[in-house]
Amino acid sequence: MPVLIELGLSPVAAPHFADAEVLDAVLRSTRRRAAIIHAEMSRGLAGLATVASTASFLGVMLTCYEIVNAFRVGGGEKSSVMAALFWYLSEAMIPTGFALGVAIPAFIMYHLFSARLAGIRMEMEAAGLALVNVLSLLLVLRAKQEAYPIE
Repeated sequence: MPVLIELGLSPVAAPHFADAEVLDAVLRSTRRRAAIIHAEMSRGLAGLATVASTASFLGVMLTCYEIVNAFRVGGGEKSSVMAALFWYLSEAMIPTGFALGVAIPAFIMYHLFSARLAGIRMEMEAAGLALVNVLSLLLVLRAKQEAYPIE
């Protein structure tokens, strides 16, 4: 927030602007800086979303591959073939379990970070508008003081 306010106040130092131009410049400056900060903070979210969405698909594909390999059990007695088949089928579920163990926390963290980032963006927007409100009040007070000087 201090960076946002500091950069928002930079147009105030220019004496050749009219009051409305100063307020407009401050508002644009704070919004631009807020957008830059938001872009910097959301840089890793795309990777986290990619991990969350592809991990489960990768696990399911590996499970399908293992299921296909499970049916390559050789001949023999029915009970031994069934035991080997069930053993391989149970092992085929392991990649899906690992993939879900990665995808679910990544999904939760993505939504948690996205919600916090949206809250921070709202706070930055509110701080910029509050800065413009305070400056407009100060400009009005300065104009009244110039119109009615106290001697």
